[in-house]
Amino acid sequence: MARSVCSCRNRRVICKDAYVAVARYAQQSADEFDDLLWGFGRECLRDATPFPEHKIASITIALDERIGNPGAREEFIRFIMGIDAGACPGLSSIPVPTIPPTWYI
Repeated sequence: MARSVCSCRNRRVICKDAYVAVARYAQQSADEFDDLLWGFGRECLRDATPFPEHKIASITIALDERIGNPGAREEFIRFIMGIDAGACPGLSSIPVPTIPPTWYI
């Protein structure tokens, strides 16, 4: 049992380190990157995969007005949904849980 707890902690540390590295690469703080990923991901996951390209322009989050490079916004959404030009084949069709609109989210 102790072994699985240890390996779980190691995976969490590895995941956190990767998250911080991606944020640094994007020249953002980990908190800003998390807000973008969470905000856009939450809105995109209201639809089943593959995410429809025509809906990208309709995805909005509270941070939209603060994005310094609005041209990168749609490409970021394509990337997180696996529909960007460089995505691995089949990535956009990986099943994800859909989140219906609720008062909570």
